[in-house]
Amino acid sequence: PAQAPGSPSEIGIEAWPETEEHEGFCETMRRRARELCGSNSVEYTSMPVDDAGESVVRKPGTWMLVSGVALAATAGLLFGYDIGSTSAVMRKHSNGDAASSTVTGEFGLDDRERSMGTSASLIGAVTGSLVLWLMGDALGRRKELVLAGAFYAMGSGFSVAAGEDGFSAVLTGRAVYGLGVAFAMHAAPMYIAEVSPAEHRGKLVATKEAAIVLGMVLGFLVAYRFQDTSHGWRFVWAMPIFPAFALCLGFVLMPPSPRWLRLRSFLYPGTHSKDEAMEALRCYRAQANEVQLEMELAEIDRALLPTLSLSPDGPGLWSSSRPFVPRSVSCWRNLMAMLDPVSYTHLRAHETPEHLVCRLLLEKKKKKTVTKK
Repeated sequence: PAQAPGSPSEIGIEAWPETEEHEGFCETMRRRARELCGSNSVEYTSMPVDDAGESVVRKPGTWMLVSGVALAATAGLLFGYDIGSTSAVMRKHSNGDAASSTVTGEFGLDDRERSMGTSASLIGAVTGSLVLWLMGDALGRRKELVLAGAFYAMGSGFSVAAGEDGFSAVLTGRAVYGLGVAFAMHAAPMYIAEVSPAEHRGKLVATKEAAIVLGMVLGFLVAYRFQDTSHGWRFVWAMPIFPAFALCLGFVLMPPSPRWLRLRSFLYPGTHSKDEAMEALRCYRAQANEVQLEMELAEIDRALLPTLSLSPDGPGLWSSSRPFVPRSVSCWRNLMAMLDPVSYTHLRAHETPEHLVCRLLLEKKKKKTVTKK
């Protein structure tokens, strides 16, 4: 068949990823359903049905999915809690406050030191973001959230355990807490999006944003409760230790993201396999049957394969021709986000956002060429 305008072959990339028309895809699903169900009577229309005639649609998930989303939202809540509580405990001491109820009052901080205490967690977050830029894809969403919980707990512990002359320990603790913010905010939205059914993905990802706002409110309320208590700021910053341990332990017990496992099985076949991705998907879709699981895994493959074939260097995370440019799925998503949102309306049939990026960049290049002529 003729190459579509803007296909990778026109810009030096070897192969345009294989796509299937709707009928071809349905035929593939019919054949796979017969293999799984041992029946020749399974037929799919535009809405797939199983051999009992019931619609084959993904159900909202199970306690594993709900628990995973709740734990990921907790990571956002602890970020919001830091915003609300820090602004309260770092305020200037007033006559109505207990002498040691705030960090400023207990350590006698000047304006410069107050600024350092307020921004310490941000410095840790920036540092953590740079680390994740290099190794985030290799760690995976689950491990990142385990580390986020550990950093949250350690940062709070260091801050609370600071001695009377230990403001430097407070700064260290807030910086470590900031590392937890970076790991949590990098992994939580991706984890929720990757484990959620497509029909509920938007609502579930939004729970993390709602949790951040709820955390801010809780930070203010807890600080208000301890504003007249001696060493009240220690109680305020000790509160995240308990949910942080729950976050860390919870994700130790959770299976990895099926989409991340499938991506790694493409990039590095020796480390993970398709069977691992299917097993993880089965944990998050305990109510689904094998046909539904196969369909969803096929959808994941169809979403990942075009992205993986956009480089002439073959599978791998880094391009040999551009050694400092990571070639991960998130890179193409971020590039898509930088384009005009209206560009999404230009998606053609069976065209993924990654294909659209190539086509739009090619069209832009052609326009520049015409302008120069």
